[in-house]
Amino acid sequence: MTSTDNFLDEMKLFFGDPGDFLLGQKISVSRGFSLFHHQADVLDSIQAERARGGTSFLVVLPTGTGKTEILIADYAREHKAGRAARALVMVPTRQLREDHAHKFRNRLPDHGLPAASSSWPPAPCSTKAGIPPGHP
Repeated sequence: MTSTDNFLDEMKLFFGDPGDFLLGQKISVSRGFSLFHHQADVLDSIQAERARGGTSFLVVLPTGTGKTEILIADYAREHKAGRAARALVMVPTRQLREDHAHKFRNRLPDHGLPAASSSWPPAPCSTKAGIPPGHP
């Protein structure tokens, strides 16, 4: 018996049979979506700052803590209030771009976002030395 087998046996003793587990994704879909407390706190802070005239916000949280969900919730709130017709999301990789587009479409199906296609999300623009094409 290998150490991997021993580890798996110990995990089964501690957690029970894996067939009895419920996947978190399925639970969250079945109960509807809601922000975690720390995400709602950040969203409330953004709203408070916006009420004081703020227009730019920087959310700094560790990886995997829901910054995208905060962005989507803020956009949805502003869109519903008639203050946001569109949003610009800039990310450093194509994978993050696709992840964001997918999450926006799933969370906001009634917002008329384009379906996934070869042209959505749009490809990054080509620039020379960081200057957009056609810029003087």
